[in-house]
Amino acid sequence: PVWSKLYPKRGLGKKPLQHSMGCQASLEPSQAELKEASKGTFDAHLHLFDWFARTEGVAELVKAMKAANVTRAAITGTSVKKTFEPQEPERPFDAIASYGAMYYNTAIDGMLIEELSKVERSDQKRFLPLCCGFNLVDQDSADLLQKRSMHFRGLGEILLRDADVTNLLKETVAYCDHPAVNSLIEAATKQGLPVVLKSNATSMSAKSYLKGDYVYLEEFESMLKRHHKTKFLWVGGGLFDRGQWDGYSEVLDRLLGEHRILHISITPDAVHGSSHKLQLALLAKLACKYPKQVMIGTTVMGHFIKPVSHHYHDYATDVKYLQEFVDKLPNDVAQRVRFDNAAEFYGYKPSSEVVQDAGVPEIDPGLFPHQSRGFHSKRARNAGAGHLLCSGYGSASCGHGTTRDQCLHDHTTKEWKVIDTHLHLMDFLQKTSGTSAALQAMENCHVERAIMFGMPCCKKWHHYEEKPLYYQDDNGDCYVYSFADQMIADMWLALPDAFRPQFAPAISAFNPTDMNAVVHVERMYNKYPKMWRAIGEVMCRHDDLTTLLQELETPVVNHPALKRIYQFAVDKGLPVLCHHNSDGVGRDGHDSYSYVGEVEEVLKEFPKLHFVWVHAGISRRVGKETHHDLIDGLLDKYPNLNIDISWVVWETVICEEKPQEDGKISLEPKDAWVKMIQKHSTRVTIGSDQVGQFWGNGPENPDKNLLAPEIVKYWKLFNKLTKDAAENVAYNNAFKWYFKDWDVPRTKGTGNGKEPWAYAQIPHAIPCERLNAANGEFEITGYC
Repeated sequence: PVWSKLYPKRGLGKKPLQHSMGCQASLEPSQAELKEASKGTFDAHLHLFDWFARTEGVAELVKAMKAANVTRAAITGTSVKKTFEPQEPERPFDAIASYGAMYYNTAIDGMLIEELSKVERSDQKRFLPLCCGFNLVDQDSADLLQKRSMHFRGLGEILLRDADVTNLLKETVAYCDHPAVNSLIEAATKQGLPVVLKSNATSMSAKSYLKGDYVYLEEFESMLKRHHKTKFLWVGGGLFDRGQWDGYSEVLDRLLGEHRILHISITPDAVHGSSHKLQLALLAKLACKYPKQVMIGTTVMGHFIKPVSHHYHDYATDVKYLQEFVDKLPNDVAQRVRFDNAAEFYGYKPSSEVVQDAGVPEIDPGLFPHQSRGFHSKRARNAGAGHLLCSGYGSASCGHGTTRDQCLHDHTTKEWKVIDTHLHLMDFLQKTSGTSAALQAMENCHVERAIMFGMPCCKKWHHYEEKPLYYQDDNGDCYVYSFADQMIADMWLALPDAFRPQFAPAISAFNPTDMNAVVHVERMYNKYPKMWRAIGEVMCRHDDLTTLLQELETPVVNHPALKRIYQFAVDKGLPVLCHHNSDGVGRDGHDSYSYVGEVEEVLKEFPKLHFVWVHAGISRRVGKETHHDLIDGLLDKYPNLNIDISWVVWETVICEEKPQEDGKISLEPKDAWVKMIQKHSTRVTIGSDQVGQFWGNGPENPDKNLLAPEIVKYWKLFNKLTKDAAENVAYNNAFKWYFKDWDVPRTKGTGNGKEPWAYAQIPHAIPCERLNAANGEFEITGYC
């Protein structure tokens, strides 16, 4: 009833004005009203709802718009909804602040119309509603659009490759050339509707082996060519807060020049926030060169007066950032970008004219201060192969813009004997460069022993994607690969007696949410009871990886299925190593930790469990400035808790940048962390988190030890500890936990006299595949 009242269909209520958009006549502004409105700002994409389909309400939005002098807005719902999972301690404030799945919210368009009906008719004229409530991989969505299109002024905002969000959809990824997406765009075109979409230009990882610098542009351009009669608004121009973006302004320049149906919006993130990967002067030049194809739009979602978190702006701040940018443009261009382009895009007649391609006016660079944060030089982009290899698939110390040579330059001359407690022999494709390569790399940097992990997850190669090498290379999902444990066993059993004591194998390849997972653990353990030394790395709340899992259920450390495994571990005396983020993504400004309570539940319920909290609960985007206080308190409280320092912990949380006498920047451990580790020196170990590859193979790194920088970086820490504490963290703790009193099965034995010796040396059967980072190809160098 509300829908029909506000935007009645033919034959229901009043008959609407017959035009391509099908909006009710009384909501259509007069030319005089539109001219007056053009003195303000047109918000090209405004979200009435947040990811949980909540809103402060359209009345509050109208207040915010009036205060910010926003006179018109294309208003949309939110096409996907976030699940509020029962195990979450509180409702997350953002899509990526927890691990709950997303799903297509097909009810959102009706909710939008209902909300708009709650304000006066004069305020309803401010809004041009867009429809977005479709399952983008459903061929029937095109038919559904035809049934509701007359109530709306456009299709959007539809989410295609929006990594952090769309990775949480437990559906096939909707990409630009997906058949259902094509059908939906065709239906919109027939109805005269423009299309508003958000789709990243590239993947989360920036690797040299990926096709071009921006791997999703080919499919995006294919969509533009296929639908050459459709007007598109590309929200944010494909920019997002990860990746390397040098030279991207030239890409946008080419796209806008070759496809006049394409429009881009400049967002607050592009000019002020986390996505400002281009210099503002370059964006200004684009706006001047293509004055009819650039507009502005906000990113606030649902909360306009009171933001849900300090990470978000209110609506007024969003608009202020955009207006500050527009005010620095030439007057005629500024009017187009501020209002007229969006008005024309959504079907209004423009109030001003400007000549496209009339020449680009000079932009004063002084008006647009250079942004250093997030801007990557060409040298950084061209160093892709070395970057990939140095960082072990982009995951650790040198993955933050530091080269291997810088890592080695930073460390002192004191060298330490080390046990690596976090070494993955397998990668996310279940490939390895082999135990021999690992042993050679270990010897080169004084790693005498290592915990031998497989990789419990395998990256799926979707038919519409370029072949991935790392789980972040595209939006394809990951799945549990249980054979990984047998592969680890086979590689260990293929070792001669001299090398077996250097690797302590661990069981890891099981689904942490499966109540039957303990059966897999028991089966593997009983097959080789004298070989296994631990259970792990168990992947629980792992920000990017968890979002890509095919499972709908989020793996958590206190899951009932894992509790069965913990009891088995206690019975067999096996340590358990678990990755479980301490907090949700983006909550670094909050005092509390969302997920620490889940860890504490395990520690209380299993006081005899030797529990190792991998990465100390820190992840790429999780880690507070005072995290050392949390760990200190927990170690005081729980004697069964132990800490693994590996992966990004060192670079993102433990260390700080300090200038050196030679002008270089060095990463140095913070005093607070040194003090905490000294206090608990019998409870902490270090690890590389190197994944599958141990030696470089490419034009820039032909024979570089990839393990070394992930180990020698800790020497600085050891030098700040007392000798006893340093030896504990570097070696003694790990030896005590995993190697002491281990009767290592030799290649020859008697067994029970009836069956073959279970630990006899077996033939080398697992291919040793060395990665060429420049082209993404593997070379088989032998077998292990």
